[in-house]
Amino acid sequence: MNPNHIPRAPILIAAIFLAGCGGTGSTGLATGGTGGLARGSTDTTGAPAGTSNGTTQQPGGATEQDFTAFTFPLGKGGTLIQPTFPALEGTKFKVLGSHDVQVYELGSEDATQTQDSTTTDLYDADDNVLASVTFTNADPISDGYFWKPITPVVLHPGNTYYVGTFHGVGAGSTYLYDTRPATTPSFLVDLGTFFKTQIQGGTWQRGAGAGSYGTTPARHYNSNFKCLLVQ
Repeated sequence: MNPNHIPRAPILIAAIFLAGCGGTGSTGLATGGTGGLARGSTDTTGAPAGTSNGTTQQPGGATEQDFTAFTFPLGKGGTLIQPTFPALEGTKFKVLGSHDVQVYELGSEDATQTQDSTTTDLYDADDNVLASVTFTNADPISDGYFWKPITPVVLHPGNTYYVGTFHGVGAGSTYLYDTRPATTPSFLVDLGTFFKTQIQGGTWQRGAGAGSYGTTPARHYNSNFKCLLVQ
């Protein structure tokens, strides 16, 4: 991966792929609201289905519920691969229900703890970049991801989005391929693994080939995010 931030001009990336990505195989922030629970607490009373990081009581009686988008209760699984071409790997998802979702952190997978710097981006369905973060090995790690805060971005019910992380070539870009499907909160639906041959612009493409956990295509989650659901 390029240690510099990904340029925003259209960049053509080699379009060699296998099941959405190819390679050689081998086998947060603790912030609480006044009078409420800190983010990261385990009180999930009344939370939607999914893994809640906790709740916070807000002025006027509103309740913030704090979630990680993609979790793996049975373990992530997957095979470590070293990519042979650079690409932006991502997950397409949709917001359900009637409440806005506020994304406040982005995550980049930490497969080996020796990876090159990388960038994670949040996109709307029209491929506009809503948020972008560059990660290094010095950033905080939890649950298999580096995490960094962003200026909060509001996602709206009924809309589709992508979250993706750029990878380069070789050992410094190793990631977990063909993982278990993630568990998501009930207000998010996981629409599959996609990749792009252009960083900005171009078309998100879905891979091919069956995965080891009953999915087609094989799944991988190079990126993640943390969010609030205010009710």
